[in-house]
Formats: sequence, structure tokens, C-alpha cells
Amino acid sequence: MSKIISFFLTLIILSGVNNAQPVMPKLMYSDIIQFSSDSMDNVYYTYKIPLNHLLFEKEADLFLAQYRISVEVFDADHQKFITRAMKEKNIQVPDYKQTMSPLIFSEGVLKLDLSPGTYSMMEIFYDSKSDKELRLPPQTIKIDSAKTLVKPLIINDQTVECSDRKLPVLTNYGGDLPFDENRYTFILPVKGNKTDTLFVNVIQADDTLFNA
Repeated sequence: MSKIISFFLTLIILSGVNNAQPVMPKLMYSDIIQFSSDSMDNVYYTYKIPLNHLLFEKEADLFLAQYRISVEVFDADHQKFITRAMKEKNIQVPDYKQTMSPLIFSEGVLKLDLSPGTYSMMEIFYDSKSDKELRLPPQTIKIDSAKTLVKPLIINDQTVECSDRKLPVLTNYGGDLPFDENRYTFILPVKGNKTDTLFVNVIQADDTLFNA
């Protein structure tokens, strides 16, 4: 387990106003985070869904929604089934205006254990109240345990309380950053403990935003 992550290196905090791009509203934002161990790779599929994309029904003084997120993994040719992960969620909100908000999200994480290789992954969203299912186009994911640098994590300046601890929040806009006043921190996980020096370039289009 010592190979999973030996440390996190905080690279840079970027101002959303200067560098981020507008994020177009989507049904669902998702991202994949990979951590390696000796034999398998822990792959975390993270998602968040704006409440205005869910169907709510009023019961008593509450508005209720229910949905299911599934992730199915196949081989690179999308022929052989490998594994799946699934989560169901019930949402309760007291205010009708919240059900119409594109800025309030239901979020979650699904864990997949995958050997090194190339896979085809399909995301499936099912809204229980409307009985409608959406299958997003398959995407290719490559698991490479030999990599020293892992895909950067992006967190914002918000925190959540969990077991009396304040923890950072993943931004997760599907690889984009919103155009707003918030500040975002890029964290680069490095596997192993033999990396003493890192050279980092942050480039947007043809402009170098950060070089160290």
C-alpha cells in the first residue's frame, strides 16, 4: 500500500475569474481518479447531478427525488464485460426553488478495482420518478500503474465536515473550471517516495499560466 501515494504536492491556486472557462450546464458532471497499489488500481468514479435535472414529487412538506447511477466497464473493444459499480440515492429538499436549481448538486463516488490496461466505460443514469434511463457514450480509460504522476485533483475553497474533521471538496466539473470568483487548488499526487523534484507547466491554449 506504500505505493498508493506517498505525498500530495499542492501546485498552484488559480483565480477562476482570470483563467477558468465558462461551464455549460450538463445533466451530469463526472471525473475519474486513479490510485495504484501493488496488484490492482483503485479507480474512483466521481459524479454530481444538478437538482434541476431530477424529477421531484411532493409528499407532505418535502420534495422527493430518486435516481440510480451505474458504471459498466468493458474491454477496450467494448465486447467483454469486466465489472460494474452502482449507487442509488434518495433526495429530500424542503423548498421547491431548490428542485429548480442548477447550482445545488447531488454527489457521490463509485469505486472500481481494475488491473492495468485499457478499458471502455459506460455511464448509465436512471431517474426512478420519471422511469427514464440515459446511457452516455462510452469513454476510454487507461490504467497505467507505471506512471509516477497521477491525474491532478482540483478542489475549491469550500469544506465539508466528516467525523469532526473539515475536509476539502472536489470541484468536479468534468475536467472544466467554472467562470466565477472562487479559487481552485490543483493537487498533484505522486506515487512512491523517490521523486525529489518536479517541473510543472500549466498551459491554457498557447499561453503559459504557470512554470516552475
